[in-house]
Amino acid sequence: MKLHGRQLAAGCMAGVLALGLGGTGISFAQSRGMDLAHIKGSNQELVAMLEQTNPETYVAHDDIIITQPQFEEIGAKAVEVTQDKSSDYEKVVAIKDWVNKHIAYDYDNSVKDQNAYTAFIEGEGICQAYSNLTKAMLSYLEIPCILVNGDSAYGGHAWNMAYVEDGWIFVDSTWGAIYDNVDTFSKDHKPYFSDSLYQTVGDYAFTYHNGVAVCDYLGSETHWDIPDTFYDVPTTALAPKLFNDEAADKIQSISFPETLKNIDNIDYAFDSFTSLTQITVDQDNPYFTAQDGVLYDNDIKELLVYPAAATRTQFQIPDTVTTLGECVFRENAALKDILIPPSVTQLGKDLFHSKDVTIYAQAGSAAAQYATDNGLTLKDMDQFPQTPTPPGEVNTTLLEKTVAYALTLSTDGVTTSAKKAFEQALANAQAVLAKENPTQEEVNAAWDALLEGIWGLGITQGDKSTLEQLITKAESMVEDKYVPQYWGMLETALEEARTMMDNGDALDEDIQPVADNLLNAILAQRLKANKENLEDLLGKAENMDLEGYTAESVAEFQAALAAVQTLMADETISVDDQDTVDAAAARLAAAMDGLTAQQPQESEKPEASQTPEATDKPQATQKPEQVPQTGDASQLTAMVGVLLTSATALGGLTMARKRRNG
Repeated sequence: MKLHGRQLAAGCMAGVLALGLGGTGISFAQSRGMDLAHIKGSNQELVAMLEQTNPETYVAHDDIIITQPQFEEIGAKAVEVTQDKSSDYEKVVAIKDWVNKHIAYDYDNSVKDQNAYTAFIEGEGICQAYSNLTKAMLSYLEIPCILVNGDSAYGGHAWNMAYVEDGWIFVDSTWGAIYDNVDTFSKDHKPYFSDSLYQTVGDYAFTYHNGVAVCDYLGSETHWDIPDTFYDVPTTALAPKLFNDEAADKIQSISFPETLKNIDNIDYAFDSFTSLTQITVDQDNPYFTAQDGVLYDNDIKELLVYPAAATRTQFQIPDTVTTLGECVFRENAALKDILIPPSVTQLGKDLFHSKDVTIYAQAGSAAAQYATDNGLTLKDMDQFPQTPTPPGEVNTTLLEKTVAYALTLSTDGVTTSAKKAFEQALANAQAVLAKENPTQEEVNAAWDALLEGIWGLGITQGDKSTLEQLITKAESMVEDKYVPQYWGMLETALEEARTMMDNGDALDEDIQPVADNLLNAILAQRLKANKENLEDLLGKAENMDLEGYTAESVAEFQAALAAVQTLMADETISVDDQDTVDAAAARLAAAMDGLTAQQPQESEKPEASQTPEATDKPQATQKPEQVPQTGDASQLTAMVGVLLTSATALGGLTMARKRRNG
């Protein structure tokens, strides 16, 4: 892909601009490279995340501050600017050019309001104003667009990304540039965050913040198991919004995946997690590690997070640690004695909860100096309380390690009873560890029970997807449509299936017979035969007066009628018997049509020259008052036709004889 032309706005190459993120002012007169240490994201990662989502999500403009009338006013200009453009790409280029020319760069940073409408009306602002106005105009044109804040070769910066015919492109209206090559764009742009992104997957919400970041928890558990992916893209960060979650003070444990690498402002990130007892990290994570529930960098050179609710009163910092982050122990009130080895040379401010802490450190070390400067009790390292395990003293090491492991496990798909047993065993183990003086018997029993609970997680629920599909089908079947002979079988099988669905302990071998039984019951059903025509015919036939018809035709009619009545009364007749139903209907119709009137008694035959009377059918006065409603009218019409033909023939014959005799 080629790079579409780029123009650098003079305002981003000269002067002194306050473009720093987080309130940091950055001065420059030339390109300084992208060196904002807290910005660690990548455009490639941002594009990969966007490609997992629906672009139409980003047509809305709720990520910018603007009223609807203001949006409409800006939108009218967007339509005007792009009226002769056909493709979305051409429209984006036109909007970028117009915004770049319309807004004068605010070198003095005098315009405090950087929203889209202010930039539109006043024509002045910094990069945020350019990107907000670009977003508003493209949203009005229903072109997906997001806002991005990050670093650039000339300082903290803001730009857009837009979705056009060939995919996502980068739009920098401040610089008057468009890029569709991510590698080229990345040479002088690095993304930090995009408030335009908010996507939920399961119990977690994601955004882009120094990576594909978890930003919200939507569930109700007290353990957070940070997902390792957002769809097919690895989760690499935790966004600041996550640490402001309203449930933060209820979270007891957190597990980090192998992929996690960026946590913004980590020194203060976990301040609200007042119930946190431990953090665990996937053993393959190359960025973080955890020991005894405490979070370190992967080399264990920096102690990053000490859980606020950890119950130990004594703590010995590993001798590989060189740095203690700010406030790292401040939220923990239980800690009273802490050994800080001489390897620690950097200690953050406001480290401890109170001055009721004794520091054990080597004389002349950074830790000793810290204790002196902050009025803390200082003792020699040799005086740190030793806690060997004499005979009979309680040893909780195995239980602690097992609890830490158990907190990383998932109960998804586990049988209800196994899940309950595991959760009870884990809660009991945590309660034993929290006791001030548990007995060894209590610890051992809790450990044994927790092991049993962990082993039980291998008992997973059977697959109920087929059973669920069968239940849905059975529940959609309407009883009136089926013959009753097999319906009771279906009702019984359906009830058994519903019971099985509610059984959280059901295994595959329990589910399969029930599913097979329901399937067989569904297959056994037969739709009732279509008797509508038969029913209509029967209604007519049963009301017929048979007086005046020949015995033979009446007998056939009555036999056909009886057969139909038998079929109508038979509830077991199904679509399999439709041919029988149709045949019975045809027979009855034929019998009705075949009813023949009795011949009148004649005393003499008519003369050949006379027009014979129609004596083969009863006269109108002889015809039964109630005649067949199906078929007899057509029969009478046919008979009249025959009689007329016969009369004509006889008339012709008489005339011929007269001519011969004359």
